[in-house]
Amino acid sequence: MPDEPTTLRVATYNLHAGGLDGDDPEHFSRDDSRLRRQVELLASLNLDLIGLQDASWGMFGDNRLDNVAADLGMSWRFLGRSNFYGCNLATLIRRGDKISVGDRDVTHLTGPPFAHGLTHVTLTIAGHPRPVHVLVGHCAPSSATIRLAEAETATAHRHDDLIYLADFNAAAVDDDPDTTGIDNATAGSKLDKRPAETLAAAGFHDVGHIVGDPTPTTGHRAPNQDDGALALRSDRIYTTLPTKTITGYGVELGGDALSDHRIVWAEFTLGG
Repeated sequence: MPDEPTTLRVATYNLHAGGLDGDDPEHFSRDDSRLRRQVELLASLNLDLIGLQDASWGMFGDNRLDNVAADLGMSWRFLGRSNFYGCNLATLIRRGDKISVGDRDVTHLTGPPFAHGLTHVTLTIAGHPRPVHVLVGHCAPSSATIRLAEAETATAHRHDDLIYLADFNAAAVDDDPDTTGIDNATAGSKLDKRPAETLAAAGFHDVGHIVGDPTPTTGHRAPNQDDGALALRSDRIYTTLPTKTITGYGVELGGDALSDHRIVWAEFTLGG
């Protein structure tokens, strides 16, 4: 009797300043009401794995992550330190009978070329014959050259069963945004599609592109943000798994007041 298939729901989300507001540089008294609302929104999506960018929680980062994990019912969590102004990466996983991960099944790269770092977690999925590798990243905010090197380095995983969650900080292969009012330097950098093309050439499937959903993940007004952001699919989920395993995808529009990025989620059905 074959095993029942396992559904894996994943998401990527840039919190924008850790979901915190206020001016305390040590994070002692910053307002976390926006973060609490972000966690409620994530909880509503019934996710098994979440990659968070901009988990900028200062010296209380580990405690803050523990609280977020508890609120989401995710017992496995990891905070990857960033090279770049404390914009850390957080990974949370709902372990269970069908999805397992050990405390030693994680590595975090902090050296070049990664501007913020790159977290690599290895999952065991019931009914799936090979490990599933998950990368959580946050690409360079202003350097197209570094973003290209980050993409080239990530392609080392092209022969793995891979899911790559990140704020790629640049255009997807199918983005064609209105650049009215955007300065030339920003437009030139953010519209550099070489990183996306490099991943595609290595066999990384952009889930949003595969399902034909062009919804941008940036470009809306957000906390303390001026007008002028490009409407791009900056936040993306890639996979090297067969495209037939993709059984769901969406861009969450309900949190536009909470961050300058939108939650992107995907569902994969494996095994069976």
